Amino acid sequence: MAFTSFKNLTEIVKKYELFYDLRPIIPEARAEVLLPKLLNEQIQFNLTETIYDVSEAAICESIIYPILQEAWKEFKDRLQLWSHTGIDADETLSGIPDYIIAKKSEFGRILGTPLLATIEAKKDNFDEGWTQCAAQLLAMQKLNQTEQNYVLYGIVSNGEQWEFGQLHQNKLLRHPKSFSVFELAELYTVIHHVLSRCYEQVK
Repeated sequence: MAFTSFKNLTEIVKKYELFYDLRPIIPEARAEVLLPKLLNEQIQFNLTETIYDVSEAAICESIIYPILQEAWKEFKDRLQLWSHTGIDADETLSGIPDYIIAKKSEFGRILGTPLLATIEAKKDNFDEGWTQCAAQLLAMQKLNQTEQNYVLYGIVSNGEQWEFGQLHQNKLLRHPKSFSVFELAELYTVIHHVLSRCYEQVK
């Protein structure tokens, strides 16, 4: 069953006996991270001058990927950013996340321990996006069987709004507040915070 085959989040929660809740996972008090000038200029240009919302691919290429890539650069010695790489945990949990942040593999250009999945919310449907994201986090958790203590993170975004969640053991939490690309400095700080958490887990 592919990630998209699940009907809704309730189906996943019941099937895998998860505890699901809306709870803060991003601290209100967090160190502000300087927004790179070139990234700010690029995203503002794409938002105002390009038809970025014409398709899912355009949203990913124009908005989501540039922001993720820039935030990831600071952590690239331990983490690797992957684009549209398949995950196949078993016949039930398989599919292709839009983007994955994973621990760098000792085997080189091989997907290491996945820590964060980013999903584009198709047709602005965040409920469907979180259904897919939960399935992907479960697949990642299964692939990380020997390292079950990792906290895994998920991002669901339509380019403009970004939502964050995490899976730890059987507890799936979704941050109650979304963040806007039109408040890019705040959004960038939140993404940096999540990546720093991933980074700290793979010391």
